[in-house]
Amino acid sequence: MKQMILVLVFMSPILSVTGEPSLITAKEFEVFAAQRAGEKVCMKGQFSKVFQAHVRLYDIEDKMIGFTMDDSKGEYFQYAMAKKSKLASELLSLKEDTPIRACGHIKMVPVPIAGSTDADPFFMVHEVAVLSEPSE
Repeated sequence: MKQMILVLVFMSPILSVTGEPSLITAKEFEVFAAQRAGEKVCMKGQFSKVFQAHVRLYDIEDKMIGFTMDDSKGEYFQYAMAKKSKLASELLSLKEDTPIRACGHIKMVPVPIAGSTDADPFFMVHEVAVLSEPSE
């Protein structure tokens, strides 16, 4: 008699079965980002402001622009950054509470402390689309 083995695999909400970037929330990023480094993701929400504190702290402000947003559930998110050469003008032109969809990948950025081998996750944004309606 043959036995069948059923294996259930838990997939975090960040994973996408279709290969398309999955929508994530600020809380999902906080919980899963380090384990999902390199994955393509998107976040919907409202743009808040350009925020350079993190890119200054990580000594990458010459190349990167940071920004904050409230995700689709209204949670504050401050770990988004993009290349200045690609998105600085677009981000600087956005008004507070503009509905957006930001897409990119999760990147581990080395902690800038001498001798440290630690890295923290950031949302490296490749594109920002202004949405015509506020996020769900």
